[in-house]
Amino acid sequence: MPACNCNVVPVIILIVTSMCLYGFITGGEYPIILEFAPEFYGTVFGFSNTFASSTGFLAPIIVGFILDSDSGQVIFINSAMRYVIFASRGSQKKLTQHFSIIYNISIIRGNN
Repeated sequence: MPACNCNVVPVIILIVTSMCLYGFITGGEYPIILEFAPEFYGTVFGFSNTFASSTGFLAPIIVGFILDSDSGQVIFINSAMRYVIFASRGSQKKLTQHFSIIYNISIIRGNN
């Protein structure tokens, strides 16, 4: 509400717009589970929503742990681990090779 200065009309417009835009994700989110598991749609959807919603209560716990730590060691170790896992030169070479192969195939097929 601070962005709207407590005016009712902009708040209602934002809420209606957000609900209309929500339709863009439901066209892909819900049918994909039905496509993979038509007999167990409810069960699979329940499990997937449970895992997806778990970030709602895990994120504040993790952020609280990081902020309550004595120093920036936790943040540094987390960043270093992410760098080693995701930003190492080896994985970048593999990705570069993978995308160059895809790019070359698309040029051969004439899909520029």
